[in-house]
Amino acid sequence: MNGRKPSLLAPALIAGAAGGVLSGIPFVNCLCCLWMIGAGILAAYLMAKDAPAPPTAGDGALVGAFTGVVAAGAVSLMSIPLAALNAVFFRRFLERMAEYVQEMPAGWEQWFTRGVGPFSFFWFFIGLVINAAVFAALAALGGIIGMSLFARRTPPPGAPLPPQPGSHV
Repeated sequence: MNGRKPSLLAPALIAGAAGGVLSGIPFVNCLCCLWMIGAGILAAYLMAKDAPAPPTAGDGALVGAFTGVVAAGAVSLMSIPLAALNAVFFRRFLERMAEYVQEMPAGWEQWFTRGVGPFSFFWFFIGLVINAAVFAALAALGGIIGMSLFARRTPPPGAPLPPQPGSHV
């Protein structure tokens, strides 16, 4: 082995952007956990394809974690223009909920909207941190799965080669 480590940056950026965009689109984001695992698998594929030496499961976990952080950034950036739409949706949801819930104290629907306008830097950064942690874990899992699927296998030194098809032993 030549000691060169595979590049993590390009696969993490490509797969993280793809997973982040899919996780940021309304109604498609219902599958965001699946998108993150898929983004980790994609990053592992892209890394294993161009790696000078066979990457390990640890390399897959690392590229997956970076992919999750990139995806969290993409989702957070996509949430800025969608904040007004989400606020309207959330307000309507709370109004409908108030029609059916008689046991809640008066004004309970204002608890969630108090201090939160169409965009709040506080909630933006809280969401970014939480998304980065969850997405990094899921994409790392995807990276490990991807390495088990796509990494080239080299037999250990001195191991017998598998028989070739069509040859008789």
